[in-house]
Amino acid sequence: MKTNAYFDPLVGGKTTQSNAFWKAYRAWAQTNNPAEGHFITDDDSEVVMDDFTWDNERQEFLDALRKAGVRTMIVTNRSTTLMEDIHGYVALGCEMLGLCKAKMRGVWSNEEPVIGIRFKL
Repeated sequence: MKTNAYFDPLVGGKTTQSNAFWKAYRAWAQTNNPAEGHFITDDDSEVVMDDFTWDNERQEFLDALRKAGVRTMIVTNRSTTLMEDIHGYVALGCEMLGLCKAKMRGVWSNEEPVIGIRFKL
């Protein structure tokens, strides 16, 4: 299991964390810890986000990822709020790098491609 200097002291600690924090942590954990998730990247500073963020949590979500050392994020969410997320991320300083494919662990450990959009945080 990989560790993270930012997330580790806060997860399981005595302080209450926000929903935005938990979304950021979940994106990191699902990308970096096979036991907790299913996405694979070749870069430890990249996460795959398969959820959406609300307007009132997007800044805190991005701040948590940045503090955790994340430099790029692949958004694979297909919800109706995808456009709000795209515009919101760009408005908060993210750069949309383009279309890409993430790898997902499938049944029997086979890797399956998942379409996404890569952002520089």
